[in-house]
Amino acid sequence: MKSLLVALTLCLLFLGCAKAPPQPSAVEIQANDLLNKTFVAKGEYWFAVEMTHSGPQLHELRHPRSQLIQQDLTDTQRLNGITHRAVVYVTCEQFRTWNGRWSDWRDGEGGGSKEIAVAFLGGSLAHWNANLEQKNGVWNAPKSSSGSGFQQNRALVISLVRQADP
Repeated sequence: MKSLLVALTLCLLFLGCAKAPPQPSAVEIQANDLLNKTFVAKGEYWFAVEMTHSGPQLHELRHPRSQLIQQDLTDTQRLNGITHRAVVYVTCEQFRTWNGRWSDWRDGEGGGSKEIAVAFLGGSLAHWNANLEQKNGVWNAPKSSSGSGFQQNRALVISLVRQADP
């Protein structure tokens, strides 16, 4: 028994049998960075800010879920220096907005068959989505593609969450 333990220890320490946890890919790192700049989490809720004609509007998403969908590249995109493309999107079960007072809760896109439809359509029906693209070695995350035009401004989100005190 002792020799088995010694052999196992040697295997783990010197031969690399123990696998390190997988490291996130470059596109996963970019998606997480964009999500962290856009949303502030508080328990089962995420908050984000959209700029409207009447000023900033806080969005509260209940039971949010983010997904990342890698996209295939065309030959033309490759010729133009694009090496990665993906869509990151967020769905939620319910959401409401605050612009001095809270709106009523509304159904979101998350959960069950609605979630499948959003994924099938590449996140285009999500509450929020954005394209990620690596071109000539530089990552770009244009403004959101659909849904709300959430700002990448954590300080503003935190300030409005404090004002709204949900």
